[in-house]
Amino acid sequence: MRVQLGQLYDLRYSLNVDQLCVGEVLMPLERLESAHLKVAIEYLLNKYSVLRARFVGNGMEMKMDFVPPDSELLHQAFEVREPADSQCDRRRLISNYIAEVRAAMNLANPPLLRYCLFDGNCARDQRLVLIFNHLVCDGISSRILWRDLSKAYRMSVSGQPLVLESATNYEQFCAELYERHRQIVKAVIPDDEQQVEQPTLNILGGRSVGSLPISRLSEAVTEIRQLDGEALNRIRLLAKRHRVSVADLLLASWLKTLAAVFGKGSLNMLLWVSPHFVGYWETSVANLVGSVSFPITVKFNIDPEPSLDSTLQHAVQEFNSAMEKAADYAATYFVPNSIFGWPELPAISFNFVGDQRRSPNVIGYELSPEKIRIGKPDEDAQEIPLSMDIEIYADMMEVTISSRPDCHLQILPPRLMDLWLEMIGELGIEQPFFSGY
Repeated sequence: MRVQLGQLYDLRYSLNVDQLCVGEVLMPLERLESAHLKVAIEYLLNKYSVLRARFVGNGMEMKMDFVPPDSELLHQAFEVREPADSQCDRRRLISNYIAEVRAAMNLANPPLLRYCLFDGNCARDQRLVLIFNHLVCDGISSRILWRDLSKAYRMSVSGQPLVLESATNYEQFCAELYERHRQIVKAVIPDDEQQVEQPTLNILGGRSVGSLPISRLSEAVTEIRQLDGEALNRIRLLAKRHRVSVADLLLASWLKTLAAVFGKGSLNMLLWVSPHFVGYWETSVANLVGSVSFPITVKFNIDPEPSLDSTLQHAVQEFNSAMEKAADYAATYFVPNSIFGWPELPAISFNFVGDQRRSPNVIGYELSPEKIRIGKPDEDAQEIPLSMDIEIYADMMEVTISSRPDCHLQILPPRLMDLWLEMIGELGIEQPFFSGY
């Protein structure tokens, strides 16, 4: 079948999709046994066909198929390496491993995800490295995989029989998108002359995103802050007090920050959303794994004067209105060669990835103290001129604001971050930015 959803986005905007690897370096809160971890990873590979995907062809014309669960290629999915004597050695060994995987990973040769356990005598000495190509997994899917890995690991440890499953909802979801697109094409005649209203806020000096030259991530101005568990609990309480979700609160605070900087006006914002939470689908999406999140454009009015409550009300209303059409939008946006074409991307984005709450059934972890980031390589393109990305890991939240150097910003990401944190009453801990390991 032809690649779907976030994959088409990645193929269009990534300079080297073989290198489009993301992941985490985790410190488990309990010592992991490699034999049981191997069983759990084999369970994942058997259950989710997309983890066995390979891509054939070039560029936007790529197609994907799946190797069988017993393929020898899949033996590369997990390995164990010896412990390090010091944190410095550990950092060097992990960084070298990530570089090895990047160099060896090829879209035509699965698996496009890897687990490596750097062993140790106790949990605090262990590190579990997860690396996956973004074409086969996104942030929400990685949470589902961690939950299933935890379940399979605990069953293996306790000696319970582990029945291999085979989920087919990824293929069903792709087929549903094609059918939805077919129905939309039959019902709607696109208006090629329809004028798209331009937002009053343009941080690109009147230029469109599509007209910009390639800008490398290494050229970006990036600010990263971490908020600990206590701060995260305060944010959750603040959201509860306003009777909104944490995601709604963080988005509204971003809108308030932009209003404080740019003044009153309207703007188009790219929001990354997941079919797990938006849209009405015939396919069961509760356990949907793959690169299935998709970007959708939402228009907001911003104004520095209204209260946070007023901004929240507006943000939630506009977001919910856009999400009513999310399923149709996904079909017209991502089905290849759609008559609706590829829409112009906004210059500003917001992306939030939550995390499951801690549970005895889920293996607890912290991000490793070595602070190694596994993200897009520095030489890849930064497609969104001004972006905010927020991700929750266990009891910690990481916030990243990044801008292209050719944005017409009088206030750069470090100050934007300060303003945003003021909106939610927090400070955050400044983090070094290491990417491209």
